[in-house]
Amino acid sequence: MGIFDDEVKKMAGEAADNVRSAAQHEDELNAIARNVSTDLLGYVRPQPGAVDVSVLKNEVTFTTQAPRRTFKIFCEGPDAFRVKETTGFQTAGRSGEPSPYSDQDVISRSKMARWVIARLNELRAA
Repeated sequence: MGIFDDEVKKMAGEAADNVRSAAQHEDELNAIARNVSTDLLGYVRPQPGAVDVSVLKNEVTFTTQAPRRTFKIFCEGPDAFRVKETTGFQTAGRSGEPSPYSDQDVISRSKMARWVIARLNELRAA
């Protein structure tokens, strides 16, 4: 085997390792998102039909029916999240302060939980 043949084999092995690593990371993020969803439903203990929580890959979507509000939690790592207000919260009449985070800010698990609790408290007060 020559130098180039050896490098081709190394490159193929590295590419396969990268694919496996990316798949494993995605699986880990999916598991984190499912845990966030389960914990959120356990915390809220909603009445049937009052909320909808869905998980798509690393994204948790939480929608309340009355008033209709939606927010998303993106799991970026075990202690790395992004949050996004997608409806309702940016409209006039919102009782709370604007979110301190843009949808590009990566925040800790604690900050994500506090953000969710603040949004839920606003809903309860409305």
